[in-house]
Amino acid sequence: MVLLTAILACAGGHPDAPTALSSDGCNAVLGDRVFVAGGWGDGGTLTSLLETNGERSTGRASLPMRLYRPDCVPLGDGRVLLAGGLNKDVASARSFLYSPDTDLWEESGSMSTARHQASMLALADGRVLIAGGWSNMIGGKCLKKVELWNPEAGEWQPQPDLPTCRFEAFPFLRSDGAVAIVAGTTKAAQDPTAVNKLQGLAEARSIFILDSGLQAWSTLDGLERAPAYSEVVPLGGDRVLVAGGLDRVENKPVGTSQILDLKTGESTVTGAMKQGRFNHSLTALAGGDVVAIGGRPEYRGHVDLGTAERYDASDGLWHPWKTEVPERSAHRSFAVGAQVVIVGCREGDACPPVIIPIPREP
Repeated sequence: MVLLTAILACAGGHPDAPTALSSDGCNAVLGDRVFVAGGWGDGGTLTSLLETNGERSTGRASLPMRLYRPDCVPLGDGRVLLAGGLNKDVASARSFLYSPDTDLWEESGSMSTARHQASMLALADGRVLIAGGWSNMIGGKCLKKVELWNPEAGEWQPQPDLPTCRFEAFPFLRSDGAVAIVAGTTKAAQDPTAVNKLQGLAEARSIFILDSGLQAWSTLDGLERAPAYSEVVPLGGDRVLVAGGLDRVENKPVGTSQILDLKTGESTVTGAMKQGRFNHSLTALAGGDVVAIGGRPEYRGHVDLGTAERYDASDGLWHPWKTEVPERSAHRSFAVGAQVVIVGCREGDACPPVIIPIPREP
């Protein structure tokens, strides 16, 4: 049975509340709401809270500066910390706190290293770690600098560098308090384990582990396969699922998937998706299942997929997802209650957010 998507309409809030949100903003789930800030072009100062229970989008106070590709994380007190990003192709070192209750932004210190496409993670004690990333868009470089934000002082402090530079990687907090950095891209010359070494860049196979005391980094073997633009989601039990991406050698989207153990570094190849895709999204559902939505089926094409597949944790295989999804790429999707919320789309475009009820599987 096919369930129609529900488009979020503009209602309430500020008079300029957006019906469409630009790509390359940052996102965070706040209870039953999805926070979106920044983005491409004119959307670079927009802030929005998507009220998933009421199917509406509420415009909020503008970001203090225009930013795209910033990073942000929700904090335990309900606020959001946003850091870095690009302003007119120049990386920012500034960070800002946003409070949904007061609808106010306030500055909260500057990092020593300006960056975007970094790995940002809220720790159990309220501090926030940011690692790696890329500097300026033009003439920039891959970074290995790590910093820690202290909520009491509102300041950033340097931490031990990553073993090698890495950007567009996925951070996770292990059950023992250690930090794991998975996948992403690195400089080919700096990482002997990297693969697909084209144009000086390479996909990272190894996992970087920062001990729970935040004293030193170590390295685990990691991924069996490392396509570009892979997506990674947690499965629970210190395991993550890595699926899809682009084979840079053949410039071909792939449907490969694997489960990665963040404690041992062991990688187990699972069933492949029926459709090779990159610039897609992965959403972890209750019970260990995962949904892959949209993406692009060709490297140089301009077609966005309007299909989805569901990874069944019970058999380790991918199956068609029995619901309608929008044609999207370079978007993000989140499970909020019994719904999946999709925000963003390919660079330079602006798209309405979409809510999809999660269908019951037989």
